[in-house]
Amino acid sequence: MALSETFPYVVDVTNYLGTNDSISSISPTLSVLSTGRPVTTGWNGGATSQGNLITVPIICSNLSFGQQYQISVTFIANSTKISTYTSIFSVVS
Repeated sequence: MALSETFPYVVDVTNYLGTNDSISSISPTLSVLSTGRPVTTGWNGGATSQGNLITVPIICSNLSFGQQYQISVTFIANSTKISTYTSIFSVVS
């Protein structure tokens, strides 16, 4: 991802959902991969869902150039199913 952009990180959760499931309570977290420390600056532009897609706008200008990050997106599909999707990315110029 480029340092100057807001990147729309999108997760397709179709394979996690059953017939009567729906996405609720989206909770994204971001941490520095090398240290595991959570990122506390304003990196999250506000998670949303539409259909089976979860979008988390990542504000890259609040992250560090050259650093690797791990994003985890947790959501509730129904009263007994909570899922987390995790990815790793780097910020470049």
